Amino acid sequence: MRQIISKRSHEYFLEAVKRDDLEYFTRKMSRLDRLYNIVYIMMAVKNKGFIGLLKLLIGRVTKR
Repeated sequence: MRQIISKRSHEYFLEAVKRDDLEYFTRKMSRLDRLYNIVYIMMAVKNKGFIGLLKLLIGRVTKR
């Protein structure tokens, strides 16, 4: 996923420059960011199991 983001970020930025529209870049990258977050969560579930993930999330919420 990181490789995809790296490649696409350059493509989206060049297109945004051509269009003179930075919002284009932001919009496209936000989609990739959401997808990356989903992948990250899935990896955490796989590595820690569901209960381990809940403990991690609860720990993060209580630290705030």
